[in-house]
Amino acid sequence: MARNSSRNTNQQPSDSAGTVTIACRLPAGLRFEGVPGMPGGVLMLKGSNDDWALKMADEYGEAGLTSGVPAEAWEFILNHPYYRTAKWLKSGAVFAAAKAKDVIKEAQNRADERTGFEGLDPEALPAKIEDAAKAEAQRN
Repeated sequence: MARNSSRNTNQQPSDSAGTVTIACRLPAGLRFEGVPGMPGGVLMLKGSNDDWALKMADEYGEAGLTSGVPAEAWEFILNHPYYRTAKWLKSGAVFAAAKAKDVIKEAQNRADERTGFEGLDPEALPAKIEDAAKAEAQRN
């Protein structure tokens, strides 16, 4: 059975009147329910592991871009009592602008900022992981 998704499937970001492009630097993106202006009230943000974000990482600053989001939906998120205090919003892991080029530029500027979801460098593992790996090697 095909899954019904309200995710914006456009690959290229677009600039339509009354809409914003949202960048999400979290790997899995985010899902919001009860959002006004969205079909079924559901807004799905593409994350940094989105196929297009991975292909265009250098150009898009390792962020998933969801374009064509009604500005009222973004305002709802910004003013929601829970979302407005969320770490992902306060830290800048999720942000938006009316023009896609502005979001892309911001994503590029933030590309070196940590989100807490970066992969581990196998050459510089934390001591606890290093110790666990050595113990596992000795058991085998």
